[in-house]
Amino acid sequence: MERSGVQVSFSRRSWGSLRTIFEIGRSDAAPGAALQAGQGARTLLRRRALRVRILFYALYAIAAFIEPTSFSLATPADRRKVSPTKTETAFAAAFPGDPILMTISALFADPSYQEWQRIRNVLTHRTAPGRMMYVGIGNDDAPATEWKLDNIPLDKALVPTRRAALARALTALLEGIETFVRAKV
Repeated sequence: MERSGVQVSFSRRSWGSLRTIFEIGRSDAAPGAALQAGQGARTLLRRRALRVRILFYALYAIAAFIEPTSFSLATPADRRKVSPTKTETAFAAAFPGDPILMTISALFADPSYQEWQRIRNVLTHRTAPGRMMYVGIGNDDAPATEWKLDNIPLDKALVPTRRAALARALTALLEGIETFVRAKV
């Protein structure tokens, strides 16, 4: 497909590359190992949440090729304003009734996505949330330290379990994007 002198081509390899970039379907051992090796949960979770925003930016950019008047990326200010919510609003105006809107709405309604958004907003715009630490008497019978943010336990399962839920949500979004692109391009 050619728009404005730019050749746009999507292939199975392209979609496979996107899935690789977003680490969809990969082992959860690596994040847990990184967490044990001392890399902070805060950094890992922020990186994972950033991938969601990058995917919405990519969707917005794809739509800019298809419908440039509704999806402006002309200025740095336009590019800074792109967000998941703005992407959904622009798609609703430019492509009403398109199945991609149901895919986006399903993602926004997903509890794991909502949790990622809360975590991302706190870690990005505020500071590290406070912690509640417990002490046991005798053996290691004390519960795991928890973030005061939704009382999330800071243990080895923190990243892998949330990553798996996010991977499922991103896979559904990528499949919706692929369907959208194939229908429009």
